Amino acid sequence: MRRTLTAAGALLALALALSACSGDAPVEDAAGPATATVSTVDRTADVQAVAGEVVTKATETEPGRIEVETTIVDPRTDASAEAAQAVEVCNAVIELGAEHVSVLEADGSTFVVAGHPSYGEECTEV
Repeated sequence: MRRTLTAAGALLALALALSACSGDAPVEDAAGPATATVSTVDRTADVQAVAGEVVTKATETEPGRIEVETTIVDPRTDASAEAAQAVEVCNAVIELGAEHVSVLEADGSTFVVAGHPSYGEECTEV
């Protein structure tokens, strides 16, 4: 007796085969090796050197894109001293060669951006 594999049976066999594979190993196919995942780079020391201790953490999430965490608290008023300070931090990061910058205030909210499609290339309070 000859058995034929139905589409549902083929899918089940494929699912079982895939479930046996480790999720940690990169998968290679006919196109070549799997691409490496993008890793973040700690840029805290570099950014603190140009922007000061107000910076608590700086991460390059991809080449040319840096996210900066700060101790700055936005008072939610226009043209505040805190906003000017956040813009200064942003400009300092631009001087390091970043094209896209996000400066976060102490609570993690985005305060100033540069290189954002909605706000332009210059450091701008959002």
